Amino acid sequence: MPDLAARRLTPFAQWWLLGTVMLLMGGIIVSVLYVRHGAIEAAESARLAARARVVDENLAHQLLATNVALDSIRRDATLLKPQGDGREFLIRRLKTMSDVMPGVRTLLILDHEGTVIAGNREELIGRNFHEREYFRAARRSADPAILHVSPPFTTVLGVFVINLTKVIPGKRGEFAGIVTATLDPDYFSTLLASVLDGPDMWSSLAHGDGRILLMVPARPGTEGADIAKAGSFFTRHGESGQAASVMTGIVAATGDEVMMAQRTIKPAGLGMDRDFRVAVARDLPSVFAGWRRDALAGSGLFGILVLTSTVGLLLLQRRQRAYDQLAADRDIERRRAENEMVQRAKELQALNAALQTVREEERERFARELHDDLGHLLTVLKMDLEWLTSRLPAQTERITAKLDSVGLLVNQVVDSVRRIMDASRPGTLDQLGLLPALREYVAKFVAHTGIHCELTTGTPQLELDKKVGIEIFRIVQEALDDIHLHAQASHVSIDLQRSADALMLVISDDGIGLPEAAEGEMKLLGVLGVRERVTMLNGGFSMTSREGRGVRIEMVIPVKGPYRH
Repeated sequence: MPDLAARRLTPFAQWWLLGTVMLLMGGIIVSVLYVRHGAIEAAESARLAARARVVDENLAHQLLATNVALDSIRRDATLLKPQGDGREFLIRRLKTMSDVMPGVRTLLILDHEGTVIAGNREELIGRNFHEREYFRAARRSADPAILHVSPPFTTVLGVFVINLTKVIPGKRGEFAGIVTATLDPDYFSTLLASVLDGPDMWSSLAHGDGRILLMVPARPGTEGADIAKAGSFFTRHGESGQAASVMTGIVAATGDEVMMAQRTIKPAGLGMDRDFRVAVARDLPSVFAGWRRDALAGSGLFGILVLTSTVGLLLLQRRQRAYDQLAADRDIERRRAENEMVQRAKELQALNAALQTVREEERERFARELHDDLGHLLTVLKMDLEWLTSRLPAQTERITAKLDSVGLLVNQVVDSVRRIMDASRPGTLDQLGLLPALREYVAKFVAHTGIHCELTTGTPQLELDKKVGIEIFRIVQEALDDIHLHAQASHVSIDLQRSADALMLVISDDGIGLPEAAEGEMKLLGVLGVRERVTMLNGGFSMTSREGRGVRIEMVIPVKGPYRH
């Protein structure tokens, strides 16, 4: 018995052992709570960032659509007179466009003095808004390429809005007025509300200068508030230099402690002079409310562990398994979402290819009908005129002269029909193949533009699938049209080579080239069209350009069929 007593732990040692075990278990609980805190913060950051991205994408789409609408209205305004039927047409067009654009409340055309000459709201026609900042900013710059984003202001109809404005240039490039679109705050309020799923969340849309346009849910004193202050979320986001950010802190406009996701909205290619800032936030106490409950539960668990360590370990293990399952479920959901996005991209590409095929078939049918129907009728008409002319008496000189004039008109109509047929679907392409059609088109391009164009091929003829031949022709056609409109080139080189399994096409010019930013963003629609056609043919596309040194486009397209070196 004395030996057993000697081997027994002393009370102090027992307390020390129990205390050591409890400290270890307490350390484990603290570690779990820390990891959980980080996981909640990361998950909530990702969730808020995703909500902000949804608003970004929708607003960017509205901005792009509005920019296209403004360009279209500006073209109409420069072609039509702002009086009489021209004015009525513009008003009807503006009303129609505002009806089909949910994000636009008002569309107006103002002359160079700031007077509304056409608009979808008749009560504004004739009013003068020369003192408005959106008119003054446009008049100061007089640059038709800039999309002006006005600071928020209250309209004469009592609505707090932002305007998107473009300059209407005159015939000599002078300032001739503006076309402006007022964004609908109700539409964007609905958009901001759609990303909220709890009373502890809110979202806002602000002008790039720092004034709040909308906050949902609305809060007193926030409309038009300036948040571009030192240390504010707005300022910190701008200083970060990032297009998207997630931060925590105190909101200057409300005093709330929140976690906030922000995004800068300025779509490439629009030429906006100011950006938009979207914010989606959640009260920070609400974000970690669940975690605080978990911390209290962990403290209670630690107390239970002092009395029953076994039950505590079981609870901890169950907790860990639940956490791992949650992470696994989120990973499965993420993979499913990624697979859906890939599938949607493939479907869109397939749809684009189908639309191109339908377009080519429609062009072919249109050219054939012109040739078969209208061409035949014009030929018969010309023959009848020649027959009448040859049988008139010599003394009917005035009638003969009139018939000769009509004959000339018929010849002009025949030439116009042939040009339309060639533009829709060159007959040479279907009858003689790709190379003769390209030579014919290049010759017409040179005659029409005066730009020297050289076509070189490594083979006297190419035997290609009909679809591939049509797409190659359209690629060259779109590239030359784009060079004519934008490149200011004097020489163009087209090199077409065939290997056993691929077709190499290189198009280069000596024009003004592209700035580095434009080269990366593919701003020119012609280049985008060429790249999309090459993609539909499963080919490779690359473009190199330096400002002032022209553009070089290289394409490699896989082909099948006989190859003759």
